[in-house]
Amino acid sequence: MHVQRITVGGRMELSRPLFPVLAFILFLLLGACTSSKESAREASTTPAHHDLIGEVIPQMPAANQQEQSWMNEQLLDMGPDGLRALLDHLMPPNLGNDTHARYAVSGLTKHVSRSDAESERVMLEEVLVEELRTGRSASVSVFLLHQLELIGSDRAVPAVKQLLWDDTLFEPAVEVLVSIQTPTAVQALRAALAEAKEPFRQETLVQALGAVPEASVAEDILPYASAETWRVRRTALRALARSGQPIAADALAEAADTTRGARRHARSHYLLFAERLAEEGHAVESAEVAHQVLEDDHPDHVKQAALSALVQAKGMQALETLLDVGTSTNQKRRRGALSLAQKLPGRKITDAFLSSLDSADPPVRADVISMLGARGDTSALSSLMPYLSDPDPKTRQSAVEAVAALGGAKVLPELLTALNRAEDSEVVGNIETALLQMPTDRLLPAAAEALPAGTDTAKAVLIRIIAARRGTEHLATVLDERTSSDETVRLEVYRALQQLASERELPTLVGSLSEAVSDRERAAVQDAIVAVLDRMEKSKNRDSAVRAMWADASEEQKFSLIGVLPRIGGNEALRVAVQATRSPESEIRASAIETLAEWPETETQAMSALLRVAENAEASNQRIQLLRRYVRLVDASDASVDEKREHLHEAVSTANSPQERALVIDSFSSVESSVGFRAVGEYLSSEEDIVRKHALDVAEELLPSLFNPDTDTRSNVKGVVAVLETPASPELARLFENQFAKSSKDETSSSSESTALRDSAESELFNGENLDGWETVGGSSGGWDVDDGVLYTDGSGHGWLSTARTYDDFRLELEFRVPEGGNSGVFLRAPRQGSPAYEGMEIQILDDYAEQYADLNPLQYTGSIYDVKAPSSQTSRPAGEWQTMVIVADGPRIQVMLNGEMIVNTSLVNHMDRVDEHPGLKRRKGYIGLQNHSTRVEYRNIVIHELNGASSQQSPTN
Repeated sequence: MHVQRITVGGRMELSRPLFPVLAFILFLLLGACTSSKESAREASTTPAHHDLIGEVIPQMPAANQQEQSWMNEQLLDMGPDGLRALLDHLMPPNLGNDTHARYAVSGLTKHVSRSDAESERVMLEEVLVEELRTGRSASVSVFLLHQLELIGSDRAVPAVKQLLWDDTLFEPAVEVLVSIQTPTAVQALRAALAEAKEPFRQETLVQALGAVPEASVAEDILPYASAETWRVRRTALRALARSGQPIAADALAEAADTTRGARRHARSHYLLFAERLAEEGHAVESAEVAHQVLEDDHPDHVKQAALSALVQAKGMQALETLLDVGTSTNQKRRRGALSLAQKLPGRKITDAFLSSLDSADPPVRADVISMLGARGDTSALSSLMPYLSDPDPKTRQSAVEAVAALGGAKVLPELLTALNRAEDSEVVGNIETALLQMPTDRLLPAAAEALPAGTDTAKAVLIRIIAARRGTEHLATVLDERTSSDETVRLEVYRALQQLASERELPTLVGSLSEAVSDRERAAVQDAIVAVLDRMEKSKNRDSAVRAMWADASEEQKFSLIGVLPRIGGNEALRVAVQATRSPESEIRASAIETLAEWPETETQAMSALLRVAENAEASNQRIQLLRRYVRLVDASDASVDEKREHLHEAVSTANSPQERALVIDSFSSVESSVGFRAVGEYLSSEEDIVRKHALDVAEELLPSLFNPDTDTRSNVKGVVAVLETPASPELARLFENQFAKSSKDETSSSSESTALRDSAESELFNGENLDGWETVGGSSGGWDVDDGVLYTDGSGHGWLSTARTYDDFRLELEFRVPEGGNSGVFLRAPRQGSPAYEGMEIQILDDYAEQYADLNPLQYTGSIYDVKAPSSQTSRPAGEWQTMVIVADGPRIQVMLNGEMIVNTSLVNHMDRVDEHPGLKRRKGYIGLQNHSTRVEYRNIVIHELNGASSQQSPTN
């Protein structure tokens, strides 16, 4: 309801009340029904006050802030008498509902708490205090005290402190005095504590005094540190600790040593006391407390907290203790002390820890060097240089990181020398990382100069660095290493050429195909050739380069070049491949056939060439390979349905025997359903038994996909017959009959099946408390843990987390959260040997929006079947947000729903061309797993529905 207003003299006033007179009568009646104390006051208010209050109260709370402020001003304009009349509408619960009145009063309290409303605040406070003195009911008095908690001052203290002995009003009265916090209010609390006998009063008053910023109250609290009641004693110890007053030292020390059953709490109070002493300016006393804890028998984390308090209190004067703990054999305490030392400024800290290095054990030395590097004090640089050649690998590793951090490009020669001496792979990796942080203009000349004289290990690193920084000006130096006796070095040369070589180096690369000693080297050279041609911008130039490359190649080199032609692609590469099928060398002819049989489906212009080569193929198996690839190219082409059907018939016509024709027809099952079904129809009545049989098998496989579940079965049959355009046969009739029966059954049972799925057994894969039911595979168990209902990896350990048993068909539901740059995945049907992403399947989980992932292949973003099937859309949320994922694995059918949207819905049958790289696509049973990819990733609410009952408890056959 809204109040009508009229404007008088620029000010908004109430018009005659629009609220029904009945409301006013109701309030009067309710007021008349209160207890004697609630109604004893003789009304001195005017009828105008009652009219205003009767109209305003029912509208509380107001619809908006402007309305609220306007009504507050109207109520305050009534003065003290009007406010008393407003408070008359407050009543105990048993006498009526005063919700609107309470809204009105609390709104007024907030309104006058403004800094510019002093006079209005004083007026309301005085009325509230007066009401408290009249002896209102307990519920009303509690409400009034809550208002004074917000606006109370010394004016309220006399009335409030009288309520400290009322059991019901004691706690709200204490809260008001704590909020006022004037010396008068604090004195009232101190006096009440001195007289309090009941433990609950003592506990509340001690806690209240501990919350006021008055140092002297520690004297009042101190006696209760030895109270018989534990709750009182605990509250006193906490309050004394927060006070930071030296007077509390003995009591807190004794509690930390003797308190039984809650020693952990007493110790934490003692440590808090040490910190507060330092904050209050009592550094000497704070240090004494910290020293006492360090000397006594306490857990590591307690001593670490004490050491932190000591450093806070004494700063540089704590150096001796820091040095002692920072070079101790206790790794946890040592690293805690070094972390504190790292933050202290000054050469004195650096020199003290440098002097400890020679006598330190290797683990200690490594940690100290890491700390010195992180401090950023370059005065340590010269002293750390010798440790680049330390006998201990961990020390060398720390020295590399520290020297690189402190010296930058100035230490390039030293790091290159250390690289030549390094043997441990981890140290080598750290040196490489450190070198890659150097500026390119300094790094590349130094790397190229060091390359010829380096060890084989160093050469491999330097070649990678030159390639990573695109050091094309140093290509000749890199090419010189092709003659290295070390295969790793030669491999790095060929891999570097992928980044460094240009069209000018193509003859050199082709020549390297003859020099390559192993298949790995040859593959690296082939990759480099493809990379160089891919970088060539104009297709005409590219074709010219391919033509020249092939013309100049020896027969041996041509044999190696043929395999990369599909990866090069384009008209000239196709022409070369077709030409190679007519080579006088049988091996080259056979390799060319295999190459054409793998020609990219994106290059459908190759269709006619494949058909011509198939016609002239020498062997039946070669012809079948080519015709099957031809069928895939037809399917991928932009031709019409009728044109595609004609192309498929050409493939069958090209086959030389019934067996070949049957095998070509088999490949129709991989074609889009309507096209494949129409093409196969012509062979359903073939006189060749084997052809007819294979045609029927393909028709039976394609038929279900042509039945639209949203259309009645009879209409489906008519539609399929129209598509087929072939005379009926007994076999075809049988297929239709079977499909008709199946579809009819599906129509009647779909709802019951969905109900069954809803009601199917559901089990939690993660119990929210621990890792029961999970096992770490391929790494240490330390990388996975549980905290507050969240299963997470911190990125260490490198092991993936596997379910304890295997699953075949299921619906998996989970939530995940990745940080910025986060990377993980869900493994499906994975074995425990080999890579679960390839030997099984991986559903990718990634921070899709991270800059470092901007150029990934679509097959690598969140929700993809990794490296197999890309998501249809990007529905992932930004890093740091919880996301929901549902994965269905039902036979070959894989579905992925991300944040409520279906982004993958595919049959693995359609991806069998990837089975060589992903043999897991053929698996139908295995473990479910979570990937640790070196970043923190969190999971929760992991639930599984098994679609076909309990799965085998045994490990699947690999």
